Amino acid sequence: MSKLKTLSLLLLLVSITGIMVGSGGFTALSADRGVSIGVENDESAYIGYESSDLTVKNGTTIDLVYITNRLPDSIDVTDITIKDGDFTISELKTPTDISPGKSGTIQGTVVCTPSESQAIELSVTVSGSDVTTQLAGDTTTRRFMIVCASEKEDGDDGEE
Repeated sequence: MSKLKTLSLLLLLVSITGIMVGSGGFTALSADRGVSIGVENDESAYIGYESSDLTVKNGTTIDLVYITNRLPDSIDVTDITIKDGDFTISELKTPTDISPGKSGTIQGTVVCTPSESQAIELSVTVSGSDVTTQLAGDTTTRRFMIVCASEKEDGDDGEE
């Protein structure tokens, strides 16, 4: 056999072996990436939530929470969940169509025991054209106290 034939057969054998075995590359890759989600304080959040401790008389309708819209579209309050205790809050009034840069007020009538107090946890769900979010009431910034004034005290924090 000539050197040219031997070299040709050797190259053919290497080529066939390479085709059968593969290129040694890979077709799949698995990688882990870390993801972090930042939570902003209410002054910077797209939806602001503001509440404060109140002293009220039994049966008074009060402002419970102020919702501020910092989104580019209007939002509606679509659901409210209140963690009830000895006090109850009924006759809820929710704001709708809160324009960008504007605030709305959630109001309710408090039925309470005079001279007692209770922590109130209120979760609010808001919806807009491209977003639905829940502002949960189980954190320090989402909890407030209601003190029920005795019949002799003025509960001047609420509205009559």
